[in-house]
Amino acid sequence: MRSYSCPAGSALIFTESLWHAGASWTHPDHPRVAIFNCYNALSSQLHKQNLDPALIEAMPVKRQSLFRGVWVHDFTVRPHTEGANRRYSRQNQAQ
Repeated sequence: MRSYSCPAGSALIFTESLWHAGASWTHPDHPRVAIFNCYNALSSQLHKQNLDPALIEAMPVKRQSLFRGVWVHDFTVRPHTEGANRRYSRQNQAQ
C-alpha cells in the first residue's frame, strides 16, 4: 500500500485496475467534486444499460451510437464494413 497526496485543485488519473480510497471530506465551505469518466474501446461494456429506449431514440444519432451493443463487426456480412455496428437500434442496444 502506498500513500499519495497532491495540492487542492489537482486532478488524479488512474487505471480501472487500481484500488483507491480517500479520506473523508470534511471541509464545510468547499464541497468535494468527483468526475468519473471511463474511456473504453467500442467493444467494452462495464455495466448494463438501464435507460428507456425512447429516451435514447430522442437523442441525436451520434449520441445514440454510444448506446449500441458492444459487438463491433459482423464478419458474416460482406463487405465487412456493412456489418459494422455503427448505429443504435433496439435490436443491438447494450444489454
